Amino acid sequence: MATNNYIFFNLPIVKLLTITAYGEAGNQEDEGIIAVLNVIKNRVIATLNGYNLFFDQQILEATDDVWKSVILKSKQFSMFNADDSVRVKAIEWAENFDNKLNESKFNSVYNLVNQFLSNKFNDNVNGAT
Repeated sequence: MATNNYIFFNLPIVKLLTITAYGEAGNQEDEGIIAVLNVIKNRVIATLNGYNLFFDQQILEATDDVWKSVILKSKQFSMFNADDSVRVKAIEWAENFDNKLNESKFNSVYNLVNQFLSNKFNDNVNGAT
């Protein structure tokens, strides 16, 4: 199971996606952020279609959420690995999410995630996982 990522288990998916996209691509333009979101979505789709490479069974059982089991699987998104320096920041973002929304870029990512969850974007990674 992902190393001590329990803090992320109870987050609503919009918050976890925002933290993930911000941590992985927050220094990029919208297209790069949307690409990270599409990779996650494509991994979720692959998982739902029976492909077992992209999810963690224990996380799925603990959260009953395939999205979380994909995002938090060890070695999938480096920011959730115990040895990644961004992980400490991600924990802070999770603990102080509402305050973090006052930052322009974080708020912009949050808005992109909401649009993404409303299916406003095409797959700009062409199915890449």
